[in-house]
Amino acid sequence: MNIKTIKSSMCGYLIIFILSIGLTSFSIAQKSSPRDYPVTLYVSSQNAGYVDPVNIAVTIDHNKIVNQDFRYGKGQNVSIFKFVLKEGQHQIVAESSNGSAISDVVFYVDRPLWLNITYWGKSHFQLYISYHKLAFL
Repeated sequence: MNIKTIKSSMCGYLIIFILSIGLTSFSIAQKSSPRDYPVTLYVSSQNAGYVDPVNIAVTIDHNKIVNQDFRYGKGQNVSIFKFVLKEGQHQIVAESSNGSAISDVVFYVDRPLWLNITYWGKSHFQLYISYHKLAFL
């Protein structure tokens, strides 16, 4: 091999190397954008008749997800809401206009989530966050 052939081979390898680095960094940049994850929200009232029906409004990142009345009836009354959230930090706020309760929680999404918000009466909400599907009895 002469010097000219070696130089042109080296230039070819250098170009391939630069292109491969560029493609690698491009694919890394693509992977770093936030992913969408499914979220299931269960909303229920266990207020034992303190306020019946109780109005519950739930917002996530200032977007209203729920605004409806929940009756206690003969036990737990669960409604299911499904939506998608991007990977990252989010804020969920549950409020009751006639039950004098509020809950404000920041949580992180990095995989599918199941959330359960329950109004327990006497100005009290409970939020449960799970990475596994929830079951109700």
